[in-house]
Amino acid sequence: DGYIKKLSQVLMGLELGECVSIQAAKYTPDNTPHGCWHTDRDSEVTLVVALSDSHSGGGTQVYRGPLHGPTVVPQLAKGWAMLFAGRTNEHRGLPVTAGTRNLLVHWYKLEN
Repeated sequence: DGYIKKLSQVLMGLELGECVSIQAAKYTPDNTPHGCWHTDRDSEVTLVVALSDSHSGGGTQVYRGPLHGPTVVPQLAKGWAMLFAGRTNEHRGLPVTAGTRNLLVHWYKLEN
């Protein structure tokens, strides 16, 4: 938690409050191959940690507006994380074509 708060302050200029929720997510070709476009209503800053990297496909797409379009963040290596403004950046998980993609997603609010 301390590292995430420091990274958010240095990289994004945001003072994080408490982590409001942590969820394990599982994507498979047969169950949930990909996510839909969304924003994280209850999270100013979202942290996605890769718990697996032996699957095919995956990664995250973040929409950067009409001038830039979507940016693809490739599947991260196991143990690596993606930190972004979840409430203001529309995003989705990319299709998993084989195996299982496991993630640990953290949602943070800002310090009051």
